[in-house]
Amino acid sequence: MVEIFLDQTRNDARGKDLAAAAERAGVRLMRVPTKRLDGFYGGGRHQGVVARVTVKSLGETLDEVLQGIEKPLLLVLDGVTDPHNLGACLRVANAAARMPSSRRRTAPPASRPPYRRSASGAAESTPYLMVTNLARTLDELKEREVWIVGAEERAPQTLYEAISRR
Repeated sequence: MVEIFLDQTRNDARGKDLAAAAERAGVRLMRVPTKRLDGFYGGGRHQGVVARVTVKSLGETLDEVLQGIEKPLLLVLDGVTDPHNLGACLRVANAAARMPSSRRRTAPPASRPPYRRSASGAAESTPYLMVTNLARTLDELKEREVWIVGAEERAPQTLYEAISRR
C-alpha cells in the first residue's frame, strides 16, 4: 500500500483504528476533504477512505497462476456478469482458491469499480485469469491432474467433503 486518504471529518472509532494501523504499518495517512475522496473514486461511495496501492502481477498465464502450487484449488467461473457477484467470488477464491474465468459472458475485473468494492481487498490479492476458451482450459487442467468438480446447490456433499474423499 502506498498511502491512505481519510476523510478529515471522520473521527469515529473505525477511522481512529485505521489511522493507528496505518501508523504502525508505516503507511502514509492523509486527512483530506470529502470532495478530494470523491475525485479519487469517480464519485462513487467510498465510506470516507481511499487507499492508493501498487498493483503487483498475480499471474497472467495458467502456468504463472499454478506455479509453485502442489495441489491447486481453483474457482472456475463462466457467465458471472454482475460485478458484485464477481467481487463475492473473488472473496471466496481468496480464502480458498485461485480463479480462472471465461472471457465471454463474464464481467471483466476492470470493467466497473463495484467488483473491487464487493471483493473487499481480494481483487488485489487473488490471481484472476481470463481465458479465451474455458473448455480447453479445463482440459489443460485435467492433463495437469487437477481434479475438476462442479458445484450445484442441491449436491449431497460439500466441496470439502468431496475433496477429502480423494
